[in-house]
Amino acid sequence: MNTAAEFWARVERKQQTECWPWLGAIDSGGYGSLRWQGGSARAHQIALRDTVGPPPDSDRRYALHHCDNRKCCNPDHLYWGTYRDNALDREKRGRGGGSKRRGDRNGLRKHPESVLRGEFHGSAILTEQEVRSILARGLRPCEIVREYKISPSQAKRIVRRISWKHL
Repeated sequence: MNTAAEFWARVERKQQTECWPWLGAIDSGGYGSLRWQGGSARAHQIALRDTVGPPPDSDRRYALHHCDNRKCCNPDHLYWGTYRDNALDREKRGRGGGSKRRGDRNGLRKHPESVLRGEFHGSAILTEQEVRSILARGLRPCEIVREYKISPSQAKRIVRRISWKHL
């Protein structure tokens, strides 16, 4: 694909306020992907370059989405930004990696039922009934360790309601 007309033929144009999805190949990250002038490119970058022009400076070379739709090629939903702009936007929307799982869009908040908890967790030693009994009886961690043969740290986590807090 070498011309803008060929490119736009693979974009589903809708109303100006809606996302315009890329109809071609999608890469492993979920972005529209294509062969462009002897190399490879992402569809939203080509859409922005074709309508707005090249990035204003060498730092602002990332095509970013206002709409958070990776397949979107609507130029009104795209803007040039820096690597830092992209990272800050990602964190603000709760899509950051590593241990900083924040935001309402996080998978654990959107689908808490997808996490194995309690006795269904692969490392669980106690049953839900045993933990309810421990909590109802008000046992101290040392008593829990002797009676249920679990580690002192796990006994403390149960008493402090860090573990099994869904009960």
